[in-house]
Amino acid sequence: FTQTLGVISILAKMSLSILLAPLWIGVESISMMRYLEVFIGPKVNLITINHDINPYNRNMTICKPIHIEKRVWIGVAATILPGVRIGENSIIGANAVVTKDVPSNTIVGGNPARILKKIKS
Repeated sequence: FTQTLGVISILAKMSLSILLAPLWIGVESISMMRYLEVFIGPKVNLITINHDINPYNRNMTICKPIHIEKRVWIGVAATILPGVRIGENSIIGANAVVTKDVPSNTIVGGNPARILKKIKS
């Protein structure tokens, strides 16, 4: 089904998501909360929580926000990990695993995701 939130389009079979850290999607400024043309494909994972790498603290969880800027397109089954910022106009390829920030105007893909191409305006 298609779910539209403002101008955010989510084309997916919905599944249960637990977000413990903020998820900012297409936000022009935090105070304005203005959502602009973010496309999220089916089976996308937006992960904001992780466990501590210290073996004695594995029962602790660490939350980090995900920031998705304006006009971003996230392909089918992509995974965005905690603390990642996806820059304006960027495209995340299908099945990509995004572990680091994505600069504006770039296409990334792979596991881990790497820059495949710059987008020219």
